[in-house]
Amino acid sequence: MAISINWATKVISVPQGDLTPISGNLYELNTDTFRLTLKSLEDDEEGMIFDDTHRHNTEVTLAGVTYARSIEIINGYTITFGDGAYRVRLVGSNNNISDVANLNQVSILSQNSAGLISGVGGIADAVWDEILSGHVTVGSAGKKLSDQLTASGIFSHDISGYGTPGTFGYYIRMMAGLMQSNYVLDQTIYNASGVLTSARIRIFPNSASASAATNGGMGEGEIASFTVSAQAAANLVSIYKVIG
Repeated sequence: MAISINWATKVISVPQGDLTPISGNLYELNTDTFRLTLKSLEDDEEGMIFDDTHRHNTEVTLAGVTYARSIEIINGYTITFGDGAYRVRLVGSNNNISDVANLNQVSILSQNSAGLISGVGGIADAVWDEILSGHVTVGSAGKKLSDQLTASGIFSHDISGYGTPGTFGYYIRMMAGLMQSNYVLDQTIYNASGVLTSARIRIFPNSASASAATNGGMGEGEIASFTVSAQAAANLVSIYKVIG
């Protein structure tokens, strides 16, 4: 099938097969090509007697900048995309296609923008649709982003330098410490029955720093410190708290 117009109902039909597949369920409609198809149908013997389907203002260059064309569907015409669970991205113009589209399962992604510059949308789309696996040059943005977004990149990433509170690496190291990795318990206080009632936990970035830590020391490279408190009843701990 091809793009067609029911002149009696003023419905313009756009089959899914006339769209450009991008990836997954995303398709693209070049609206400039679309309006040329409509103009061709208007010029046919059957269509010549009917109202125009659209109004077109071409690209305009001002001060060396080319601004995008505009396409407006007029005279009561509506557009129906072939029904299905897919998305259509409109490119090549500012337009009102989403306003006159007949509702079905298709999602329409309008690219309208005040001051839209011709070509910029295509460049941006190409950047975001680029396959990262093809970027292998060490030091390039594509290589760095690809490495960080892969599971192997995340789980093999060196976080030893992350000591700033609030960072992802900081919290990973803190969790490791609370699971008693590079973890030092000091400043311990016991009651008469030998039950621990107070102490301090410090977490260190590596085993060397933890091994060198002293009882009651401060500023020895620890990345976090917690106060331990406990209450005992009948020589058994009734409550135990670790406060950061």
